[in-house]
Amino acid sequence: MKLFLLKNPDPDGRIYDIADGFVIAAESHHQARKIAAQHCGDEGPGTWLDPKMSTCVVINPNRCSEGVILRDFHAG
Repeated sequence: MKLFLLKNPDPDGRIYDIADGFVIAAESHHQARKIAAQHCGDEGPGTWLDPKMSTCVVINPNRCSEGVILRDFHAG
């Protein structure tokens, strides 16, 4: 699995109870977005599923185990 960095560049004015980003181990961009959507906050899963609303880039193409490596979350 590769490591992906997902970021929410425009949190829509909200500063609490949202995920700003993730580092996720997954096989593909699609799978990484799906995993992020399952761990979202009040921003909703659509933020992570829609490439127009968030970014998703490979940061390490080497093999590793699937899952969330880092969740950047603002609790209110």
